[in-house]
Amino acid sequence: MSRWLLIFCLFACAPAQALNFWQDEWQVPAQLQTNDYVLTPLSNDDAAAFYKAYFSSQSFLYHQLGWAWPSEKATPEMNTEMVRYQVEQHLQRRAFTFIIRPRNKDTIVGALYLVPILEQRSDVPGLAEQQYDAELSWWLTERESSSDSAERLLSQVLPWLATQWPWQNLLLPVATTNEVALAQVRRQGLSQVAEDKDNATLFFSYRAR
Repeated sequence: MSRWLLIFCLFACAPAQALNFWQDEWQVPAQLQTNDYVLTPLSNDDAAAFYKAYFSSQSFLYHQLGWAWPSEKATPEMNTEMVRYQVEQHLQRRAFTFIIRPRNKDTIVGALYLVPILEQRSDVPGLAEQQYDAELSWWLTERESSSDSAERLLSQVLPWLATQWPWQNLLLPVATTNEVALAQVRRQGLSQVAEDKDNATLFFSYRAR
């Protein structure tokens, strides 16, 4: 696995660390349809469109997300490897990746990730990571981030998590540079529960039920 892919997979494709992340009897929702977007599981057939989506906003996402991703050196071949890994993780119920498309359009404009609580969260001052079942993060292309629909994305995702997913408490890590996501979590009234100053990340809590 390339160093670039390893860096990203440590964040978005991490093996399950939390005992409560997934149980065999639980069902994975097939999709989310809102007035603005359709979210469906990433598939290998999406690889080319997925690469086009994030690489069209490479500099924007790299500086906003704080994930050391996407690299300007990313190639379609590296992307195919990453997508294949994420699809495998989804099928094995170790982590979930959903692509985001505008309703009635085929263009990919972002992705949403639901992953286990990362092991390194135990090093964050004041964060009771054992209280959380999963982490939620997402990105949108630079163009989509400035749309009216983008402002409503999180307000449409949270009820889906509360009604269709099994978890009670979710953790939302957001880089201090990610102004788009910070505006959304604050608009939803989510509480900030910790800050990792070393990694310039704020943590927000969502109680689904």
